[in-house]
Amino acid sequence: MDFCEMLDHRRSTRAFTGEPVTRAELDQMLAAGVRAPNACNAQCWHFFCTIDRTLIERLVPEVYNRGEWLRDVGCAILICTDPAELEQRFGSIVRERFSVQDTAAAATQILQCATTLGLAGCWMGAFDRDRACEFFGVPAGMEPVILLGIGHAAAEPPARPRKPMNEVVTLVGNCD
Repeated sequence: MDFCEMLDHRRSTRAFTGEPVTRAELDQMLAAGVRAPNACNAQCWHFFCTIDRTLIERLVPEVYNRGEWLRDVGCAILICTDPAELEQRFGSIVRERFSVQDTAAAATQILQCATTLGLAGCWMGAFDRDRACEFFGVPAGMEPVILLGIGHAAAEPPARPRKPMNEVVTLVGNCD
C-alpha cells in the first residue's frame, strides 16, 4: 500500500470485531510511533500498551465512558508525555505546545502504520486522565495525552467529507 492509498483508507473507526492484535503488529506500530518527529529529539513520550483482552474490556467504564465500542479493540495505547527535560530549556511552552505536538505526531504515525497492517483505529482525547494513570500504572510526572483504540474494523466506515483545498490553504508569495 503506497502512502496516498493508505491515506485514502485511514478512518476513525468505532466498530471492531474483537479479534486480537498480535504482538508483532503492536511492535510495528510502536516502532512507527517512536520514529515520529519531536521537539529537539528529546522523545519526551512514553507509550503504555495492552493487547490483554481482560484489560481492554475493563477500559469501559474505568477509563473511557463515551462508547462501548472500545471493548472490542485489539489493543489500547495510552500516549503520555514527560515534559520535565524540555521545560528546563523552554519553560511553559513545552506543556502548551511541544508535548501535544510530539504525542500527536506519534499517534498519527501509529494510526497510519495500523492502516498499512490492515487495522483501524480511533484517537481519543476525552478520557479520564486520572483513571488512565491508575489503570496503566503511569508514574508521577508523566501526563496522559492521547488514548488510541486499534483493532480489526467490523466494517470500513465511509470517508468523511473534507473541505476543498481553496478553503483551507493560502499560498503566500510566488508559488508557481
